Amino acid sequence: MKKRRRGKIRWLSVLLTGCLLLSIIPATAFAAEDTAPAKSENSAGEEIQMPEQQNATEDTSNSVIENTSEDANTENKDEQIDKSNEKSSAEVATLALEQPKPDYLPQGVTYFSDGYKHAYHTRVDVTANVSVKDSTGTVVETTQVSKSSGEFNFITEGFPSAEVLQTAVENLQTEIETPYKARGTVTSENESAGPIIDHFESASLYTFTPTSGNPVDFSSDLEAAKQYFNEHPDATGTFTVIQDVHEYQIYDYTYDLIVQENSQQTNTITSATVQNVNFNIQPGDAPQATAEVPNFDTDKYEIAYECWQEFENNEPVAAWYSDNGSHGSLPTITEFESGKKYVYFVMLKQKNGYSFSSETAVTVNGESVKSSLSGEFLYLPAVKTITMPTIKVIDVVEVNDVTVSFKDGDKPVFTGKVPDGADYAFRCEWWSLDENTGIVSTEPEWGGDIYKNKITAFEAGKTYHYGVYVTAYTANISSNAKLIINGQEVSYTRIGSDGETQSFWVETNLTMMPQAGGTTPAEKYTVTYTDGVDNEEVFKDQTYTVEAGKATPAFNGTPTRKGYTFTGWKPAVAVIVTGNATYEATWKTGSATTTPKDDKSNTGETTSPKTGDTGNGKNSTTLAENKSDTVTTPKTGDTNNIVLWIVLLFVSSGALVGAVVIVKKKKYNR
Repeated sequence: MKKRRRGKIRWLSVLLTGCLLLSIIPATAFAAEDTAPAKSENSAGEEIQMPEQQNATEDTSNSVIENTSEDANTENKDEQIDKSNEKSSAEVATLALEQPKPDYLPQGVTYFSDGYKHAYHTRVDVTANVSVKDSTGTVVETTQVSKSSGEFNFITEGFPSAEVLQTAVENLQTEIETPYKARGTVTSENESAGPIIDHFESASLYTFTPTSGNPVDFSSDLEAAKQYFNEHPDATGTFTVIQDVHEYQIYDYTYDLIVQENSQQTNTITSATVQNVNFNIQPGDAPQATAEVPNFDTDKYEIAYECWQEFENNEPVAAWYSDNGSHGSLPTITEFESGKKYVYFVMLKQKNGYSFSSETAVTVNGESVKSSLSGEFLYLPAVKTITMPTIKVIDVVEVNDVTVSFKDGDKPVFTGKVPDGADYAFRCEWWSLDENTGIVSTEPEWGGDIYKNKITAFEAGKTYHYGVYVTAYTANISSNAKLIINGQEVSYTRIGSDGETQSFWVETNLTMMPQAGGTTPAEKYTVTYTDGVDNEEVFKDQTYTVEAGKATPAFNGTPTRKGYTFTGWKPAVAVIVTGNATYEATWKTGSATTTPKDDKSNTGETTSPKTGDTGNGKNSTTLAENKSDTVTTPKTGDTNNIVLWIVLLFVSSGALVGAVVIVKKKKYNR
């Protein structure tokens, strides 16, 4: 029994082992090679592997997977390689353009660095090493002449073409060789050429191309691009950076120029050149000798003299000659004057055995001019005609609203200005105590270094001087211009050159001494203008009330009197008001001057304010009339409304008696 049971157990073990082995072997091992695994489709129509098959595939050995993959992909191997290569090429191209995305770009913006643009800026320089040979072949002159196209004006995307460079070189060669061709035969040799890099300029150009809409060009302003994306965080599109490179180069062309002079032209000057003549002349400039002969002709001729002539009605009225010689009796021109017409002439003189001919071609400052023989000289008439522009002259400089009255302890105040529409501009004003102490109105922005010691407050007992600075716009300020300050003419001293016509920088004779007691209200005085005539009213008196220290107001209008000419005021009008003053008109008839009568009591002397007669012979003005407020003295012993006082007395007495009766009655009742 034990053996039979033991045998059954062994067979059961073998059977279980076989089942275990069968469960380990995958089902695909028993399938045919062309049997495809079960598949399904998702909602998008794409084939997907079923879960059961997926689990079985994961348990399959590596060798089976490799064999199955090789069988399934054999037919498309070449096609996959091609596609892989294409994909790799596209990825490489993309990676070449795509760069790490900067932090300032929104999520929806793609960043590309799209290479660079290269522009060439080319300048052409031509240099000729000139050798001049005489008829025997001997080198008699050597020099080097250079010409340039000027700026880097040949701008191309690529290197300039040979045609462009050749044309530029030929043009410059023509300029160099033309003067020498008149002397003989010219040949060139030993040419050499090549580009020379001068410098580079580069900048990054930024452009944003949105998914929809027009591109946004930021040029080279990266900060503008950052601001744009900061304001448009939801932007989508492509942000492109292009490196814009500009290469500046010099195309240098050098050669030897051989000039073989002809024997018959050795002593005859066939062409002459005059250069560097100054025609940029302004009114006030003095004539100067500026004409020159080129170095290659200095052995043949020279400037005999230059000449300027002033013309009026097509006739010369004045002249200037550079040789200071005697060329007639015309007055000498010392400076070019505004609005006048001037004509320029030149006389050339041959030397060293050379001579001019009637066929000699002449240029002045590169312009062809006419010439005529004058003995051994060559005369160049009417080379240039210039009419000087007309410039307005300022004869009066006016400055108004200047604060000229200060008290002890006051700080400087600057209020001066020029009239509206003036031909000059107000620049600054100042007060000075001495050459080292002062204050300028434009400090500290300008003028802070003029005075070492600054005036911060005015001090009583010291005398301060006023100065002013104005500049003309286009006109010239006359050297004898009058200066009017607050309506009164003042004298002055110019600072700097007396010949300066555009600026007017002056120290005036207007002085100011601060009054003591800066906190005391300013005293007011009257200023009166009268006609100074008895028994006749030429004009009504003009009276002004002005604070002490202020500028004296001017007479309103112009005094006129039939048969007379107004000659001024007696006494002379003061610049600053220091007391009451009356100014009387003076008149002139024929050769006599009529002055105010001697019996006129006031001649403009300063007086203290008082009541009564003002001294002008006409209406008297009291001090109370000159003040804006009337002072009223309190009155005593006022008798108005006496009845009212009596009524109040009786009422008060009755009230007192009633109170006494009531008090006594209360005591009695007790």
